Amino acid sequence: HNSVADMIMLLAALPQFKYLAKAPIFYVPPIGWHMHLAGYIRAGTGEENDGARVIDQCRRSFKLGCHILWFPEGHRSDDGEVMRFRNGAFLAAKEAGVKVVPVAISGTRELIAKNGLRYNFEGRVQITLLAPFEVDGDPKAAARQAREAVAKQLAAQRAT
Repeated sequence: HNSVADMIMLLAALPQFKYLAKAPIFYVPPIGWHMHLAGYIRAGTGEENDGARVIDQCRRSFKLGCHILWFPEGHRSDDGEVMRFRNGAFLAAKEAGVKVVPVAISGTRELIAKNGLRYNFEGRVQITLLAPFEVDGDPKAAARQAREAVAKQLAAQRAT
């Protein structure tokens, strides 16, 4: 996850989905109001039972046929490298019995860098949906598997 432009590009390119976002964003008017009304999921803040709340909201969204976009790194990369994936998304997928579809997105860092204030409206963004897989075993192993697949695809995208 390299840029706020990741979300904008994915909203434009993917079928309808809800995404998991950090709690403070829900308090930014009018963006937060829209997110709340649209049923987006507020990420856990480490409070007691917060993880269970997030998993429950994901499960309800999956039952309604919604896709959930989750940046498993938890925050944007400082240097553009793929960070460690946390296991929450993979635990949610396992408990709901749905597949994970890793997504590799490149070019957004050039549109607006982390902590950047200006958008560059010229650039090339590439979004690749990778092979879906079920989380059968350890969610941590699934997180590593997805991270490796994304890192490999991003390296290939950089080479072109």
